[in-house]
Amino acid sequence: MPLAEGGRVELWGRRFRRYAADETVVDEAEIADLAALRRALSDRCGLRLP
Repeated sequence: MPLAEGGRVELWGRRFRRYAADETVVDEAEIADLAALRRALSDRCGLRLP
């Protein structure tokens, strides 16, 4: 998913990564369960799920 400020986020298996515009990894987290996925999407991507 591209980000408005440049860069992108990626969810691959249980690994969440946020990349800067130059493709360096600036944030990385292991997604252990559904609650962790919801937190990552909310806190790191600004997405709100119902």
